[in-house]
Amino acid sequence: MATMLPIEILQIIFQQFKRQADVSVLSQVCRQWHVVATSLLYRCPTLESETQIKLFCQSSEGARAYIQQLDFSAVSSWLTDEILLCLIPEDENSRAHKSIRSLGLANCNRLSCQSIFAFLKSCSLDYVLQEAVFANCLLSDQIISLLSQSRSVRKLNICNTMIQPCVNMETSHCLGPFAKACENLEELDMSFCAWVDQHTMDTICRLRHLRKLSIRWCHRVPIQSIFHIVQHLSSLQSLDVRHVNGANHPDIIRFVLYLRPSLGEVHFTQEKKIMTCARRLAGGDVEMAVSG
Repeated sequence: MATMLPIEILQIIFQQFKRQADVSVLSQVCRQWHVVATSLLYRCPTLESETQIKLFCQSSEGARAYIQQLDFSAVSSWLTDEILLCLIPEDENSRAHKSIRSLGLANCNRLSCQSIFAFLKSCSLDYVLQEAVFANCLLSDQIISLLSQSRSVRKLNICNTMIQPCVNMETSHCLGPFAKACENLEELDMSFCAWVDQHTMDTICRLRHLRKLSIRWCHRVPIQSIFHIVQHLSSLQSLDVRHVNGANHPDIIRFVLYLRPSLGEVHFTQEKKIMTCARRLAGGDVEMAVSG
């Protein structure tokens, strides 16, 4: 009788099982249960060891079609071009990876730009991918251009990245095509990117839906650019300017908050202490507090 239950009911029941091992057992009961259990098992696969990533490579393309969150950051030391490329379906019409909403490649610095580009291309960028994390990765203009084709991306983390072709870590990059196309972006983290400068900030002004921006340790950003971007980004609610030259005095931060009334908090550094400057909800007064 249990096999006659609607799929929606089975999904609710199976979601009560917290251990993936239990859901795996359920997938072996019958075909209907296998479909429901597999969709849950692969919605957000756990990849935390070399063994798990090897088993993941052996999974079928049909199973990988259910993936919504794929995070390789915990297995970054084992993730190579060979492994990532073997996950790319040969058939362009394959549904594998087409449901990925969140992709995490943080600290996967063993990957080349070519393999990252090829894997991204196998995903559905147009309307599905909403979050991408490339912290501490090597990127390229090709990857940035590919991401610019997606209007669905809401969160992007390119913290401590280097974008090829570049001469060194401080080679300027304005993210022009990306900032122009991805106008729906809401959160952007460019911390520790030495290539971020005034021109980059001028381009970021196009991201009119941006709510959260982090440029900490971006030492080439002038204080005038911070004033400029705050004036232009009407949706901005949170700004992180820790260790940015010129943005290290409470009076400067008060002025930044004055320029954009909707800005809720600014994280900055004063006298080697990480501070948080938050606008009070009542009365519009500014409160200074040490956050860590």
